[in-house]
Amino acid sequence: MTTEIESRLKEELDKMKVAAYENPAVARCARAWMLFYCEVRLKGESVASARSRAAQAYRVSMPPLTGKRNVRDFIACATHGMLLGALDLNEGAKLLNAAQVAHTARRTKTNTKKAVQKPVSPVNQPRSKQLRDA
Repeated sequence: MTTEIESRLKEELDKMKVAAYENPAVARCARAWMLFYCEVRLKGESVASARSRAAQAYRVSMPPLTGKRNVRDFIACATHGMLLGALDLNEGAKLLNAAQVAHTARRTKTNTKKAVQKPVSPVNQPRSKQLRDA
């Protein structure tokens, strides 16, 4: 029964044209929310229970905070989740803060690498500079 429901939901979701779903990460999170919500409701559980379980599925589907692209996708998922009501606004703010920390840590790491440069020696200088100084 779940497979039939999943395939029907997939068909309906594929028909929907939501601009945010052009981002595969956002589409994956939204799909996870929808599938879990519907599955729990079809089992006869409460709306609150379905929303809670679906929100957990949404969070688990979010990309890890590693790499530039994943951080951007994470931000897109968190923002979209708040817009849909899939994520609580307070929780969404914490998730966005985590993304900011990850982005800052990555930027700091990159800047540290740039700050550590090889000392300039005659061997490392361009040939024209060596001739000028001689």
